[in-house]
Amino acid sequence: MADHTAARRGPEPPDLSEKGGNKDGQPQRSDERLFMQFLAFGGCAGTEPLANALDRAKISGVLYEDVNDPRGVGVLTFDEDPDYFLDRVRPVLNGPDFAPLVQKPEYTMLGRTYAIGYEPDLPEVLLHRPRPHARVVQRRAVAPRPRDVHVVAQPQQQVEFLGVELVVVGQERHRVHA
Repeated sequence: MADHTAARRGPEPPDLSEKGGNKDGQPQRSDERLFMQFLAFGGCAGTEPLANALDRAKISGVLYEDVNDPRGVGVLTFDEDPDYFLDRVRPVLNGPDFAPLVQKPEYTMLGRTYAIGYEPDLPEVLLHRPRPHARVVQRRAVAPRPRDVHVVAQPQQQVEFLGVELVVVGQERHRVHA
């Protein structure tokens, strides 16, 4: 008679790590990824108070002006920890500078970076390349067209959403008018 008292092993937990191409002859794996949230608002009389509120709170993100809505703005925030959106971003959005705005929930997006398995530099693709470089502020209108946040090819390029363009957010701010 067989001994049926041995503990049965349960199913293996799913492997959620991102996999990239080989680097130095070894496969790349990473459990790190960049999470991003985009929120759109209407009823904004001026972007300066919003930019200052985000700057004071040291929020990693970008504030956009909507070219199709003279009182519309968008906020793109990003961090490696998804709790960042509740712990750091939410208090700023519930603060006095954002209180008069009306959220446009139909434009709300939450996402993360991911690998397709062939990346030669996995940390660059997952964590560094997707970040908008928001140190220098440029204001210009752009034609609306779909874009993927995670595929910004060059640091000089700007992330574009819904026909809106970079306004502000970062440690330093410089205004450049085209």
